[in-house]
Parts: sequence; structure tokens; C-alpha cells
Amino acid sequence: GGYKIVEGIVKMDQEDGDVTEQNVVVVEHTSTATSSSSTSAVLLDFSSMFGKPLKTRKNTKKKTRAKSEDCVPVQTAVESYSVVEDDEEEEDEQETEEMLDIIPTLCDDSDMIDYSVAVPRNLSVTREDMARRKHLDLVRWYCISRPQYKKSCGISSLTSCWNYLYSTLGHGHLPPISQEEVMTMLGFKPPFQDIRFGPFTGNQTLVRWFGLINKRFGVNGSAGVFWKLHGPNRTVGASADVALDKLKQGLRDTKTAFIYHCFNHYFCPIGYDEMPISQVDTYQTELSNHDTETWIAIGEPSRAHPPIHFKRWTDIVKDIDCQNPSYFNIRHTERGVMQRQSAVFTTGKKLGGNLHCLLYFSSAGDDLTHGSHDDSPMAAFEPLEDEEERSDNMTSTHEGTADMQVDVHTQSQSAE
Repeated sequence: GGYKIVEGIVKMDQEDGDVTEQNVVVVEHTSTATSSSSTSAVLLDFSSMFGKPLKTRKNTKKKTRAKSEDCVPVQTAVESYSVVEDDEEEEDEQETEEMLDIIPTLCDDSDMIDYSVAVPRNLSVTREDMARRKHLDLVRWYCISRPQYKKSCGISSLTSCWNYLYSTLGHGHLPPISQEEVMTMLGFKPPFQDIRFGPFTGNQTLVRWFGLINKRFGVNGSAGVFWKLHGPNRTVGASADVALDKLKQGLRDTKTAFIYHCFNHYFCPIGYDEMPISQVDTYQTELSNHDTETWIAIGEPSRAHPPIHFKRWTDIVKDIDCQNPSYFNIRHTERGVMQRQSAVFTTGKKLGGNLHCLLYFSSAGDDLTHGSHDDSPMAAFEPLEDEEERSDNMTSTHEGTADMQVDVHTQSQSAE
């Protein structure tokens, strides 16, 4: 005699008319005789070894019958299944207990682990502690002029900063102004979507426009380049770490606003997040700059992008530190540092330069770049005023900008 293993599926009728399919393996003991009467069967269930759940379907036609005469009766299958299942559950429980006992040994150098450090407990962190590391100024976000017109990111960002500093929407006492009001104030006329602002909007253009708006409403303020590494009007005496500290200080100051000039775009920083590098430091109250990675929150006026970006400070530094023909698009960091192919950037005066920078706008009334307030965010920055940003194309074809063009030309503004 010998043994024969038969694998199959037993289908069991339920009282509600459903049919349940059960994976089974039948081990048959056979004698030398060929008669089926000398065959005895033992049912073993290995269904628990498979990850797939048992199938259940509605029996709408007729009762499902065994496919083979070798299949055992349904009742026998149920009884055998229950016994085997109990045995397997006991084995599973035993294996689980054994696994829990050996888990500590699976870690490398487990004897060397300091659990008081690896598993922080009894945390004392407060909401005020986290607020020192995470700062998102909702008032700045409320003031973001969104959506902008095509190519109006400069004026839209300037409107956002002015409303934050001087209007009741921000921290001022004047009624809020719209980007359309600012455009008409500067000499533009509708339809605004047809105006190509890009060729004549530069860093110093925004600084001058800020002064014109202030003059129109009779308020005092100052503006200038906050941090710039290459090209005209670059700042000196400030490393990336110093600039970051001053930027965070300025973002907590209700009398200071910022505009970030990046690749073909202007938008407004509105907060920051100092993320711990180590996971166990998530709720630590005291961390140094070397223990954190800073992300800058930036309000976006363009409808083509999310309302708020969070960008690594190291990526912003990479952008501002690039030199033509190299450039870095902060809104598409996945593309990495890219190269301009135009001869305008590979030769001549623009080679090695970069217009990208951070601009500041203040309602304090003094030129803070010259250190008039030692505790101001901009006190450590000294722009090189003997250099000017110049544009190769300063002419606007819009009929409503004649007066504005005179101001722009006299200041030799930049445009990208």
C-alpha cells in the first residue's frame, strides 16, 4: 500500500443559500487492491497558510456538488477543519511568543542602545515651544493677492506686502488696496491681462513703486535688497546662516515684509519650519541650527501653483548663489541646476550674474539696510550702491504707461 495526496476545494452550502469554498488537502492511504472500498482518507486544512480570504458567492442556480468521488462528505470536512484550526492557532500563539522574545536581539548592537534616548518619554514640550520652531503668519497669507494677472507677479506681490504693512487687512490702519488700484496708480490701464509686465519689472522697480504707493497714501517706509549674492546690488557681510537668522527674525516682525525673486517669478515668504534632522528630536524644546533643516513657507500669487510652497532654505540659497548661465528653478527643484543656452547669458555683462534675491519692505520709516536700527532684521546688510541693475528692454507698448516709463528709465531697472 501507499499514500496519495489530493489537493482541492470543498464547497459547503450555508443556511442562507451561500456557498463557501475551502482549500483542503486529502491524504489517502491506498492498498494494493484497486477497489475504492479499501481507501481511507484523512482531511488536512492548509488554508490558513495562504493570504487570500476564502471566497463566498451566492448560489442562485443549484447546489454545488463535489467534483470527485474521492472528496469526503461535507460534515467530515467541517469537523476535521475545526480540529486542525485549533491546533494551528496554538502553534501561531507559541510562535508569536517566541518571536517577541527574540525581537530585541534582531537589532544591531542592541546592548549598546540607550533607551532613554531612543524612546523619548515624559515629554515636557509645550505649544509655545513648538511655536518657536514653526511659524506660519496667517495674516501674511490673508494679504496675498491671488490670483495674479499673467506676468503681474511683481505688482501682485508688492500689493500683498503693502497691505500687510499698512492696511487693516494686515497690521495697518488704511483700507486694503487691490492690485488693479496699484496698477492704475502706476499709470497702467485695463485690460490688465494684456500688459506684459515682465520686460520692465525688476528688483529696483518694485522698490521704487513701493515708494510711489507710500507717497500716494502719505505713509513712511523703506525698501531694498535684503540678500543677494551675485550681480548688481549684491549684499556683503552676510552668510547664508546669517541671512536665515535675519529672515526668520523679519518674518516675526509685523513691520517687515519680504518678496523673493526667483526664476521668472516674484512671491512672498510668510513663515518657516525648523524641522529636526533626527526623528527622536521631534518634540525637543532646544535644538541648534545644526540639528534642524529649515523650510521657508512662501505665499503664491499664481493660480498655476499651490497657494503655499514650502521650500528648503538650502534650495533657496542654491538658487540665489547660481551664476549665469547656470540657474535653479525653485518651483521645480526636481530639475536641478540647469544651463541657459542664450549668448546673452553665456557672454557679456550677464555672465556670472544673477538677479535672484530677497527684497525687504518696511513700515518702520528708516533705511534699515544701513544699520539705523541695530536690532532690525536688515541691520547687518550693506548693499553695494555703486552698482546698478540694468535692463536690455525697458520699453512698454501699453499706452497707459507713458509717465511710468520715465521713472523706470531714470532708475535703470532690471528685468528678467
